[in-house]
Amino acid sequence: MRLFINVVIRCYYCSVRIYLKIPVCKPVFNIILVLLFFILAIRPFRRWLNQASEYIGPQALPPGVDIPQLETPTSDMIQRQESKRKLIEATKENPDLAAEVIRNWITEVR
Repeated sequence: MRLFINVVIRCYYCSVRIYLKIPVCKPVFNIILVLLFFILAIRPFRRWLNQASEYIGPQALPPGVDIPQLETPTSDMIQRQESKRKLIEATKENPDLAAEVIRNWITEVR
């Protein structure tokens, strides 16, 4: 089996080498390679893109159903946002202190 594969590869290589010695055949060979590339690579990729980009229309709510409301912020969420805002302000006012705190956290982790 291995011998058969080697013979087929050598015959193909020799035929291509002989084929390319003829000056008119070089452009034909290049055109064939480009066509093979388009058939084997570009067409499946385009097909995949077309399948992935199918349009899905907006889904309407059934008649008589109210639009769901977003959750109202809880006191915990408001407190977190306030503490983040205060931390950012403190960092802007004293960046050296913030850098020192971060360095201490890094050394504690090691």
